Amino acid sequence: MAGLRPGFDSQLAQGARDVTSRRRPEVGADIPARRSRLRQGASWLTVSSNLKRLMRAWEEDGVIDGNRLPTRKDAIRHAVNLCLREAQRSGADPLR
Repeated sequence: MAGLRPGFDSQLAQGARDVTSRRRPEVGADIPARRSRLRQGASWLTVSSNLKRLMRAWEEDGVIDGNRLPTRKDAIRHAVNLCLREAQRSGADPLR
């Protein structure tokens, strides 16, 4: 196989995984705003299911509500904020 770069390309030719194609885009890259629909309501059951839904979305592609969040801690903070805001819009106090 002529033309391969020594090292990296020869490893790919031998069947190694190409991990460069799995990298997430850089922070601030053009990210399509894919907004997952949250359930309305202020019960703890609704808030927790919304939180689980947002965290699953972040684990899949690293994006919540069109925002790329680099760490799990940032993702949890953002998801909790969105869930409690949705509960507040429902007209009930989510902290009871």
